[in-house]
Amino acid sequence: MWNKRWDVMATHASSIVPVLISHQLISCRMLLTVLIKPALLWVTPICNRHTITGAVRYIYANTKNSNSITANVNFNLIDNYISTDVVNDKGITNTTYINLNGYRNFSGLLVYAFPVKLIKSNFNITTNYSYGKTPGKYNGITGFVTRNTFGGGIVLSSNISEQVDFTVNYDINYTKTTSTLNNASAGQNYLQQSPGANLNLLSRSGWFFNSSIAYQNYKLENADGVEYTLWNAAVGKKFLAKKQAELKLSVFDLLKQNNNFSQTLNSFNLIQTTTTRVLQQYFMLTFTYSLRNFGKANNSFPGGEWRGGGGAFPGGRPQGGPPSF
Repeated sequence: MWNKRWDVMATHASSIVPVLISHQLISCRMLLTVLIKPALLWVTPICNRHTITGAVRYIYANTKNSNSITANVNFNLIDNYISTDVVNDKGITNTTYINLNGYRNFSGLLVYAFPVKLIKSNFNITTNYSYGKTPGKYNGITGFVTRNTFGGGIVLSSNISEQVDFTVNYDINYTKTTSTLNNASAGQNYLQQSPGANLNLLSRSGWFFNSSIAYQNYKLENADGVEYTLWNAAVGKKFLAKKQAELKLSVFDLLKQNNNFSQTLNSFNLIQTTTTRVLQQYFMLTFTYSLRNFGKANNSFPGGEWRGGGGAFPGGRPQGGPPSF
């Protein structure tokens, strides 16, 4: 058996037009023609300012062999976009804000998932693309910064038993940018890689072990890159008659490399890197006693599902990650 589903949403100003399309692809095309085109044609400038956003989602699921395909497409078109007007005169920079037309943003994501029966696991393959075009003004000249990002990733997640759970993932993205605003600034291109792994083990006697490791690498062509490895671990024991008590020893950032930074690409294709001092390695001993049992939990591992270092530490994993453009 198979199921197909289309979700379409078009937005203009404060009006939202959602529609659910199912079963036949030909019906989808007809409804897209009828509903999307009027939504776009219906857009009229209001004080020379309007915004168009849209999203399309497609889901295919084969219940016989557990394969699935998910596709997402999003776009955003903005006129009278609030940008910057920079004047540089003899080393003195004056920045003001200005409304400019031509902001464009598009992104697409495709995910294919299937089971790996030999090791009782699931495998996901992801590919993505995004395009951005941002207007700006520099020394009286109006231009654009254009960004293209190509990427993909794989995830292997286990479904072996309540006692064994693991996840292995790898993501890679390459971003290429160009600018017509500042000739002194070459294209800012960078490569981002993010492999990681999680392991959860639980014995029938109540002993458990959790470990999560993630490596982040940002390699810039025209600037210094950043790389670090974040490794968390925890060991503990559930005890008493109904295992309602838990004693756990956790350690955060075993390698003392935790790093919190952000990178911003401005309207002139220049990258600004900000690094913030964050809490690194620490140990924590916790005791937990459950007063009541409300039923079987979705995840049998103590402390909940720990993926990416969030489950065993209060507040989850400290902020950090890929550049935000």
